Amino acid sequence: MTITAKSRYFYSDIEYLQLEAEGDNKPVVFYSFGDGGTITYNKHIYVQGERLDQLAQNYYNKPALWWVILEANPALPDFQNIRPGTVLVIPNV
Repeated sequence: MTITAKSRYFYSDIEYLQLEAEGDNKPVVFYSFGDGGTITYNKHIYVQGERLDQLAQNYYNKPALWWVILEANPALPDFQNIRPGTVLVIPNV
């Protein structure tokens, strides 16, 4: 498995786990979170028509960090169809 420098997994640890007796190893990613300090966050009330990349641009000045918002909100059933009024957790990075 190759991880490019632009990948969100670039600074993560990768290990392999054998899940099948036949021997096909599956990669398992372990995120690295810097110094492990306190993570603070904002709460954002989702408005009809917003997208996670737009929110990432507003909060982080980088639309490519949309996945940070997605991973901070694991209860979202479908990130492309978020209901207006949904409260999203926006981590400070």
